[in-house]
Amino acid sequence: MPLYRMVTGCTLLILGLTSSANAQTVAPAGTARALFERIFFIGGDTGTQSSDISRAQAVETADLVADGVAVAAGTAPRLSSAGFSFTIDNVTGEPKLRSNSFGSLYVERALTNGRGVWSLGFSYQRASYDQVQGQSFEGIPVWEERGTFPDGEQIFSGYYAVFDVDTDVAMTAFSYGITDRLDIAASIPLMHVDVQGQGVRRYQVRRDWLIDPGLEAGYPGGEGEIEITSGTATSTGLGDIGLAAKFGLTSSDRGGVAVVGEVRLPTGDHDNFRGAGKTTIRGGLVTSAMLGNSTAVHGNAGFTGAGAANGFTYAAGIDQVLLGSRLTVSFNLIGDVLQDMPTSLDEIVVLHIPIPQPPGPRDRDVTVRQFAFLDTGAVSMMRGAVSAKFHLVNQWLLVGSALFRMNDNGVQAKVAPMIGLEKTWTR
Repeated sequence: MPLYRMVTGCTLLILGLTSSANAQTVAPAGTARALFERIFFIGGDTGTQSSDISRAQAVETADLVADGVAVAAGTAPRLSSAGFSFTIDNVTGEPKLRSNSFGSLYVERALTNGRGVWSLGFSYQRASYDQVQGQSFEGIPVWEERGTFPDGEQIFSGYYAVFDVDTDVAMTAFSYGITDRLDIAASIPLMHVDVQGQGVRRYQVRRDWLIDPGLEAGYPGGEGEIEITSGTATSTGLGDIGLAAKFGLTSSDRGGVAVVGEVRLPTGDHDNFRGAGKTTIRGGLVTSAMLGNSTAVHGNAGFTGAGAANGFTYAAGIDQVLLGSRLTVSFNLIGDVLQDMPTSLDEIVVLHIPIPQPPGPRDRDVTVRQFAFLDTGAVSMMRGAVSAKFHLVNQWLLVGSALFRMNDNGVQAKVAPMIGLEKTWTR
């Protein structure tokens, strides 16, 4: 069968499936997840015309991608503890600084605030997510029909899901030293999520187009892109609120060891990518050490569990004090090994028609493929961050950073800039 006839039939079918696709959507109408499902669902149905298996695969793929975005947007690294750490001078009874470093932004240090010391911080971070497991959001293939002629020339038509996902997060963070060894903290994110989705058909059928003028109506120019469906979902509200504690096991002015724990409550809307959808528990061990008088290193290792993704977390950071202790710059590495995440985009051949023998002038080998995220497993994500904390006046810190991905696994933003202010008070 000539490829262009198969594609034309699929194109007509799209128009009749839009209402059916909406009816099959599992997520609440109008949400970002529903938009993902609708766009993938139309593509899946178009590829195999009436296969319920294809519909299930399309929706499952949409949900896996949506879960990845929700986990990334709702569980991104948050600011660590206060920049100033104090202890009480045994002679004067007055608070004194324990370190001239203000610490890293995304890696915890073993130092605690100190009894009666509390801090309040505000920050703003923007992130644009542009890929999942190495597949660009500029066009995730859903199905494709490809014809190969005896001389090797190919023509094709395919359906692609295109997304643009942007998040803005205004974070309020609080920490308080109950004792010299125990801190409690809370983080409250206010999030705005903007998702734009588009289903497009991309084609190159010039070999048929050159000899069949009737193809111009459906395939202008014989090569190009046609929008099939599109939509937008925006949402503003709370993200997942975090409640945390840190306890110093050993501590000195040269370093120490601490344990940390955090519960992130499911206050964010999972269907709109503002949260994990479940209570998330995080915990781990923190170590710190001073190298000389102006350099500090930190290491974190722990777990995340009970939420949308379970796994192992680790981080390392180095701080450097500059400008007479007014500025601390740092470089951080943040890693997550998460379970039950999409691992690769699978290719499924649903139809193959070989070239008949002997071949005619317009005969070609036709292959119809569907693409879906079918397998889940462990995914290792790595991010880096360059950050700075500058002491303005009276224990006010101006903070800023750029969080960036260091591999293509999972759903990560290419770069996520952040800026904020932090104030510390002593008793």
